[in-house]
Amino acid sequence: TGEDAEAAHPVGRDIVSGEWKTAACWHNCGGRCLNKVLVQDGVVVRQKTDDSHADSFDCPQQRGCLRGRSLRQQVYNADRIKYPMKRKHWEPLTGGDKSLRGKDEWERISWDEALDLCASEIKRIYETYGPTCTISFISMGGSIQNVLNLMGGYVEINDTISCGTWQADTSWWGLPFYGNYMGDDPQDWVYADYFVLASSDPVFTANASGAYLTAAKEAGAKFVYVGPCYNQGATQLEARWIPVRPGTDTAFWNGVAYEMVKLDESAGDVIDWEFLAKYTKGFTMDNMPDDAKLQECYQGYLLGEYDDTPKTAAWASLICGAPEQDIKDMAAIMSKQNNVILATGTAAARCTGVENYPQVIYTIGLMGGHMGKQGNAVFYNLTAMNYVTKAYTGARGRAASSIQNPLKFEAEPGVNLAGIPSVGRNLIAAPLHWRNMLEGKYTSYGAHSQQESPNPYNSGVEHDINVKFIWNGCRNFLSMSIDLFNAVKVYRNCEFVLTNAVYASTVARFSDIVLPVPSKWEGSFDHAEYAWPSGTVNRYYGVDFVSANYPVCEPMWECHSDDWISREIGARLGFDPDEIVATDAIQSYFNCMAGGVATDEDGTEHTLLTITQDTIDRHGVELEPQEGEVDFEEFVEHGGYQYPRSKDDAYAKRYCYQDFIDDPAANPLPSASGLWEIYSQLKADNFNTPDFVDPETPMKPYPNYYEPTIGYEKTVSDWDKQIKGDYPYQFFT
Repeated sequence: TGEDAEAAHPVGRDIVSGEWKTAACWHNCGGRCLNKVLVQDGVVVRQKTDDSHADSFDCPQQRGCLRGRSLRQQVYNADRIKYPMKRKHWEPLTGGDKSLRGKDEWERISWDEALDLCASEIKRIYETYGPTCTISFISMGGSIQNVLNLMGGYVEINDTISCGTWQADTSWWGLPFYGNYMGDDPQDWVYADYFVLASSDPVFTANASGAYLTAAKEAGAKFVYVGPCYNQGATQLEARWIPVRPGTDTAFWNGVAYEMVKLDESAGDVIDWEFLAKYTKGFTMDNMPDDAKLQECYQGYLLGEYDDTPKTAAWASLICGAPEQDIKDMAAIMSKQNNVILATGTAAARCTGVENYPQVIYTIGLMGGHMGKQGNAVFYNLTAMNYVTKAYTGARGRAASSIQNPLKFEAEPGVNLAGIPSVGRNLIAAPLHWRNMLEGKYTSYGAHSQQESPNPYNSGVEHDINVKFIWNGCRNFLSMSIDLFNAVKVYRNCEFVLTNAVYASTVARFSDIVLPVPSKWEGSFDHAEYAWPSGTVNRYYGVDFVSANYPVCEPMWECHSDDWISREIGARLGFDPDEIVATDAIQSYFNCMAGGVATDEDGTEHTLLTITQDTIDRHGVELEPQEGEVDFEEFVEHGGYQYPRSKDDAYAKRYCYQDFIDDPAANPLPSASGLWEIYSQLKADNFNTPDFVDPETPMKPYPNYYEPTIGYEKTVSDWDKQIKGDYPYQFFT
């Protein structure tokens, strides 16, 4: 209420005294930077970022960006959901006036009424329609998923919202499982002559990399940014901007590859031919993989030997919009004579028709030999997500149970059209899912996620779907997916829509019952509340820094955690709550903390945290005391643990893919040949299996450019005359 806000933040309030605590940042940009908050009587009154030590190259501050430093405004925002609420014109059994979803009024109800209504509606809908009636939009599974799986399962969405084509199995052409996260040590960046940022903004995302990028700039590295708009990162680093139209990056880089070939012919020493011969397959016809089905190589494609269209700078410029000279200049930059770090973000792989973007980025780097040596690297998601930290928590994993979805697998795994065994996963594919839900049918093509390997596509299995129930778990799919007019129709066709949410998001407004959950700043010492920030820290976050998530205040208003809600609803459905969430949140947190690992310069791993009996007793957890590198209380007070570094220390001597470069036979890559495959038959066979690609123009095993179904070319009515069509604009975000 307004009175609550006034009491918590009276005019003239003292905002100087209090206790400074470390607060989590939940913006999933890849940074996980350090935020500090000043707490008075359980209320955060100020924020700041890392000032625990002097900023230096060896130990840079983990500074948060403006987005992270505005979290207080989010936590205490008027849009916070404070109480369980029911849509005024919703009725059990029928859904009431469904047309009012998204614009109805709300009524406050008690937790008991809300939980009873949720359980009775879930039970009724499953008994009436079966599990194919249910869709759940949740992030990374969890207790909500367990409830639905105990009910018989639900139809899972197979989307590439986060990483686009990077979520395909890049091991087909040589990157290790999740190998696209393998980046160079940021301490090595000072040795780069050029730092190329493709579709990347390191100031707006992963802000903690700024110190290393600034150091590289001061050491003389020249920065180049390739993307549709001149962004904040490019501005701060004074990068040369090469503009490309949205979704045309593959054409741009193919043009660069062609000009590298031509520049090598005329000037020499541009392409690292020895590197290509030793570590790759498929650039030339005399170095093809054994399983190749086509008598085609990448160089032949670039020269136009198969389609009479050389991929010249002029050809690429017409498609991507970059000036021809910029494309030729990039070819010179990527020469083997330069030390080049090529770092791409994920956005360029999130467009229609960019399935070959990850392969072409690595191919450009391979042509110049920019892998496994000082001052050279190719990776995606510029630190921190690409970077393996020297310490991490979560080695023992979260102890909550995970129940398999009965609908996720077909009865029998099959063989796809390429003759490859199919894992038979039953998933509805985005972005067709809204349309499919309205049509009542969808075709499952299997999985495309590096979280599950192997993941070859299948040739398509048709299923019926009749969506009557949606359960949203803090994931706003009505703002982060396309085809939203059909999405609204799907929501308004349902008999029941339930949302657990922190804020009054779009999915919350289109729901029937909304249940308030705490933010990641809030946590309860009461084990029965199951409310505590997660202790699992992905080891790919942070630059020599592992963060400590710890609550700064109790859950506010009437908020309860997702785990508590799932247990309560599950109990009303007749399930054992401990089967839904096996271990309470505080115990899970300390299980992860106790499994924290620190790494010495010689690669030896040892215990990260000292956890005393006093800490164990204060939190009421079952754990043995242990000795580690840093005390847990100090770890939490500081907000994490940071390794001191120095240029050329032992950590920096293991550059990206160094073991493979040193001995490729003893350390093969996961491709069929054990090398990087510029020609990958497995990639082509899998990508051409689903009914996504025109069979008249199948995708090539090498990273060719092909005209997307919806892309820049569709804005032009006459390509030869370059006459714009009726819809001349592209939208990107």
